[in-house]
Amino acid sequence: MERRTFISLAGAALVGGTPLSKALGAEDALPLDLASLYQADGGGLDFAPHVLAAASRLVVVTGYVAPHLQPGAPFHLVSHVPLSACPHCLGNRTLPKGTVAFYPLKENGASYPPGADPVALKGYLELGAKVDPQTGFVTTIRLRGTSLPTV
Repeated sequence: MERRTFISLAGAALVGGTPLSKALGAEDALPLDLASLYQADGGGLDFAPHVLAAASRLVVVTGYVAPHLQPGAPFHLVSHVPLSACPHCLGNRTLPKGTVAFYPLKENGASYPPGADPVALKGYLELGAKVDPQTGFVTTIRLRGTSLPTV
């Protein structure tokens, strides 16, 4: 987006009372189903074609926030199924395939309590192995700049 276009949209949003994210088209997040992140054939961890196509784009997922062992960690986990225990404490059991790490926006002030109620999360999809420097947790799929969409 050109600088002039951005400034025009931002100015119009401020004057007109429209949220800047809406003026910039952020409401057009792609829905991403946590239960279908990986290819159905072979039982491996190859991402499904629709997930690869959504890389680096704004997506929205609906799932259950997992309990967290480490308070203050920079990320949380969301899964397509409720998890009753901290995923880091599962020992040799693996996480459900429909589990994604998400890094919330620092300034949004939202809390992400674990529980039995699903939440919708909006963020930018990142793919590829990455180690969190603070915790050492390795992820292959993440949401960055995550927020709870406004209704």
